[in-house]
Amino acid sequence: MPKYDHGMKAIALATMIIDHYGMIFEHTDDAYRIVGRVAFPLFAYLVAEGVHRTQDAHQYLSRLFVLFVVSQTPYSLFVGYTLNVFLPLAVGALSVILLSQGRKATAVAFLVAYEGFAIRHEIS
Repeated sequence: MPKYDHGMKAIALATMIIDHYGMIFEHTDDAYRIVGRVAFPLFAYLVAEGVHRTQDAHQYLSRLFVLFVVSQTPYSLFVGYTLNVFLPLAVGALSVILLSQGRKATAVAFLVAYEGFAIRHEIS
């Protein structure tokens, strides 16, 4: 298994900071937000790698949910009432866990249900 890519993590973090700076301070300049669109796919990949590499995938998933709960209030104060990014990352992690257990139908059903929830609540 190749070594974990800390460079990719640094790029994801930097583009997320640029995105959040643009969201909070530079409302009229879309360039910050465009650069920030790189962050989520990188974080999603890193979460999938994290699930694959961890000794305890369920503990990893639990930490993502805790981060979601803890960060939701500050996120809502700065951004307004929407759900933060840790929820879809945790959903993705759970899907990877289910797939690794050979439970493809359950993973697909879970993703379809989450997407229905996300569309209904405009959070995707």
